[in-house]
Amino acid sequence: MSYLPIHRGALPGLLALVALSSPVHAAAGDGPAWAYRVRQGDTLIALQARLLRPGIGWQALQQHNEVADPRRLPVGQTLQIPVAWLRTRPVEAEVLFVHGEVELRRPGEAPRPLASGERVADGDEIVTGARSASTVLRFDDGSRLLVEPGSRLRIEALLRRGASAYRESRLRLETGGAEASVQTRPAAPPR
Repeated sequence: MSYLPIHRGALPGLLALVALSSPVHAAAGDGPAWAYRVRQGDTLIALQARLLRPGIGWQALQQHNEVADPRRLPVGQTLQIPVAWLRTRPVEAEVLFVHGEVELRRPGEAPRPLASGERVADGDEIVTGARSASTVLRFDDGSRLLVEPGSRLRIEALLRRGASAYRESRLRLETGGAEASVQTRPAAPPR
């Protein structure tokens, strides 16, 4: 696994890591779309229950993909599902390693030392000491982030959309540097 260096000056404060199990394409009028490959037993009604956020019905998916029969989908057919339609749920990142003075700042709590094995989530801020302090985070898709000494990293969002198909991590590097190792191999499709 190799790391990609990210420094505050090279990236204007925002680091976004996205891992997908299927390609994302632009969809006319609805923003980017996730390409979902139909499996045995899939129906639009079942896909609505498993993947779509409340308020988005199977009928919208039927119209968007021009599907004639919502109960009979050919196995292997690709459906375009706008990413904005996918259900979201928050996820956490695991702290794999802490070296030196690393502080966790969580909204509504006093700052405290960060420890290996902890979980971090939306709104958390990680501050590393100026001298040889660092930490490594592992995201739920296997991607890793090394936060270098003298850094301040805010976790803006860690999300999973749909049924584990689309993951999104939005991080803001306020000061310092980081090195990312992003998982490029698609995860196995959820069942």
